[in-house]
Amino acid sequence: MSTLSFFEKIKDLCYIRRTMPEVITRRERIEGEEWFVVFDEPQQKLYKFKGNAGLIWQRLDGKISVEMIVEDLCLHGLGDRETLIKDVSRFIARAGKKGLIKAAVKKFRKEDVPDYEDLARRPTLP
Repeated sequence: MSTLSFFEKIKDLCYIRRTMPEVITRRERIEGEEWFVVFDEPQQKLYKFKGNAGLIWQRLDGKISVEMIVEDLCLHGLGDRETLIKDVSRFIARAGKKGLIKAAVKKFRKEDVPDYEDLARRPTLP
């Protein structure tokens, strides 16, 4: 399945990352770069995300769709839309295979659209 067809299937879905007590996420500065360090206690595995991967992880809160994550990253100038679609789709697929995110919690609805100015104010990595 191509990245674009995978994206078409998931773009309207909202995913949520697993949280405590199973999975612990910490934001840390390592060698001058900001990372999200994720410990999956049941599997005893440690993951580190930086750059776009860290920002995608941060936004998997079950409140915004995959499409909205792509739009948010575009608004922050973190890449062109096509590249970001591939990045987000790959991240969702890999995180899902590792059991780090829960299945989609709901379908995206138009009334759930957040204020894009609010999205633009969300923190980004330096």
